[in-house]
Amino acid sequence: MLVVFDFDGVLADPIVSIATVAHRAYCKLYGRIPLKKAINIMKGAKHALRAGMDIMPALLLGLEKPARSITRQELLEFEKSLGKKLDKLEQAYYNAKFEIRKDAKRWVSLFKPHKTALKEFEKACKRYNVFIATTRHANDIMLCFERWHISFDRKRIVDLQISKDKRKQFRHIKALTKIPFKRMIFIEDTLWNALMVKELNVNVLLSTWGLSNKEQHEQAKKLGIRVIKRQRDICKEIEKTERSFATI
Repeated sequence: MLVVFDFDGVLADPIVSIATVAHRAYCKLYGRIPLKKAINIMKGAKHALRAGMDIMPALLLGLEKPARSITRQELLEFEKSLGKKLDKLEQAYYNAKFEIRKDAKRWVSLFKPHKTALKEFEKACKRYNVFIATTRHANDIMLCFERWHISFDRKRIVDLQISKDKRKQFRHIKALTKIPFKRMIFIEDTLWNALMVKELNVNVLLSTWGLSNKEQHEQAKKLGIRVIKRQRDICKEIEKTERSFATI
């Protein structure tokens, strides 16, 4: 059996890092706004984000209306209305991210650890074969783990250098471990990634403390994805899923 954790949303809260980068990019493009405002907008719009290209449009849209009411479809329509400007916004975001990442200490300080989830992660590492599948750089995770005094083998992190597509990441993990998808458990915080990986016949658990909202949690349940309500229940839910393997 194999247990795979997502990083952003499940083990760490990336919102302050996302908002700080977006804030720097916005200030360079349009002028100053309070960082706290950018953070609050990203917190409200997190359920609608899927990729880096969504972040600046979400910030612009959040400055116009309450971010919590932004739907995924509304964000996509707004991005479409931006035309070629969308590419410039995305580039501005990644330029700002590159600048901030130069200061490793400051960069990792922008990630808030989900302390209880991390304790469960460490517990799982002692009991199971554990990997991390992430769309960020493995180096970022290792820097965070060093700061949080967590030991983990970097070779067990499958990052964006393999692919930003979680399905391709899981195919890579399968090739490495020779473990079939049906004997894998994936803990993810976004419904779209959860659904994509579920297509492979992986057992997917959706966390409620990441980049998703209550509506998406209810949708997940209807689609046969078990929801983890509390961070302290991670290992318990892994055990429940493991017991179901006996019927496979």
